[in-house]
Amino acid sequence: MRLALIAILLAVSLSGCVDPKDDLPEPEVTETEVPVLPLWNDGVLEIDVPVPVILVGFSDDVAAALETALADGERVVQYTSTLNQPLPPDPDAAPADRVPLAGQTLPMPIVPTARYTVHQTGPDIEGRLADNVSRWTTDDRVEGRLLESWLADALNGTTLTLDPATPSLVFVHPALLDDDAPLRYTFPHGHLEPVVSFGEREAMHVRVVRDVGDTLVRELTHYRVLQGSVYPMPVAECHAITLITAHRPTSVAEHTPGLKSTDELFHPDELAGAFTNITGKTVHVDVKRLELPVDDPVLDLIARGEFGTMEAQRAWFSVNWQDYWVAHEGCDAYLSFVIHGDVASVGSGIIGIGTYDGKGYRIAMSWVNEAYRLVFDPASPANLVSDGSGEYNWVDFLHAHEAGHILGMHHPFHIIRDGVESDQRFQDVWSAMSYSTDGRVIDFGTVDQANFQRNAAAYLVAAAARVGLEGSEAWNDTFARLAVHDWNGASALLWPAVAGSDGSGSEARLHGMDGLHIAAKHQHVPGHAH
Repeated sequence: MRLALIAILLAVSLSGCVDPKDDLPEPEVTETEVPVLPLWNDGVLEIDVPVPVILVGFSDDVAAALETALADGERVVQYTSTLNQPLPPDPDAAPADRVPLAGQTLPMPIVPTARYTVHQTGPDIEGRLADNVSRWTTDDRVEGRLLESWLADALNGTTLTLDPATPSLVFVHPALLDDDAPLRYTFPHGHLEPVVSFGEREAMHVRVVRDVGDTLVRELTHYRVLQGSVYPMPVAECHAITLITAHRPTSVAEHTPGLKSTDELFHPDELAGAFTNITGKTVHVDVKRLELPVDDPVLDLIARGEFGTMEAQRAWFSVNWQDYWVAHEGCDAYLSFVIHGDVASVGSGIIGIGTYDGKGYRIAMSWVNEAYRLVFDPASPANLVSDGSGEYNWVDFLHAHEAGHILGMHHPFHIIRDGVESDQRFQDVWSAMSYSTDGRVIDFGTVDQANFQRNAAAYLVAAAARVGLEGSEAWNDTFARLAVHDWNGASALLWPAVAGSDGSGSEARLHGMDGLHIAAKHQHVPGHAH
């Protein structure tokens, strides 16, 4: 499916009005690009999405070859994982439906097709880039964040404007960066080095590579700029996230000189900004602080098993949902819980999980093991491992990362396509969903934003079709917005009709959708490959 091109002849010759002997210019033929509407085809939203491919420092031959190889685009078929078990388990359900974390794989209701355009920056930008490398270099490391910001300014000063709704893939030849100089990327709370695939703070993913082929472009399309969701997306126009941080007075780390307390590591205002950033919608963030066991003795007892007893914890949260979640009428609901352990904790590291259950509750649970904090935190007197490249703030990071999962976000190095696939090359990016960033950033980049908003719009279209809105005025207006990649604008148009279709709001709309209930597991051990 390509954009339609309509040729319009602007001059019409009328008999007797024009002297054929007059030396008039030929009428100019102009072409007007008309967006092609997406198609709703057998339960799937088929939509074209522009993916600009920008080459910096590459020859005309490379650009021509890449343009030919990418001419047909890339159709991105991905899946979600589901968790269908209600908690507590229904004793009358089939045995297969009572298995913890049981589920299946279902196709997403969107199949985007990348429509590539290949651009070369030319000698002016390439020369200026090379001239600036020394300014960006410290300790023989080129600062990737400065390179990314410079590229964004330089590209936006040309006819090519970076679009956050459809981020670009930017390939930089290493010869422009003095070949041998490794890159470092600095986040608000630390840095990563060396990196070759980074960025996404701006509306682009940057790759420093000597050879650009269509295989790499297609893989980056699947993993980054058109990545699917880890599970079915929320669709309401507002989100209500309750963040609960708990600690035990018996924690050694809480009283170790030099180490910050749980309260000092918790920045709900920054987290609220991150969630608003990724969704582009209204987000209510409420905060609760628990001291265990005093405030919640049952939870304290269950949580001591950490991930090993997570099913019991998930059931406890589900049964007592109203005691934990702060309600906001009409909003999709999320609960994120982070607990700092003590020496009696039995967990194996820093671990979290984002889940659903049969009632539609989105629950994220995370645990910070006492021993791991003492060993890995660079501020700890017992630190044996940390290289000092980042502040190990696991409270903020786990809230951001696991709440990101229950919002629907995948790791930047994972997709579900004919089974789970992983590619570690793509994860050193501006995203709390990356294992590599490890608390160095608790925000979400432009690629995350585009993926969230596009996928959420598709799930809302699926919900609208399910309740009979196909072909309605709201449906048609929504598709016109989708055609110009106004993801949140499309959702805003369609949501009132979906929410009001029977007066029962988003949960009723979503409960009828196959594959609502899912889980995304995150096993995290600092200092090791993930």
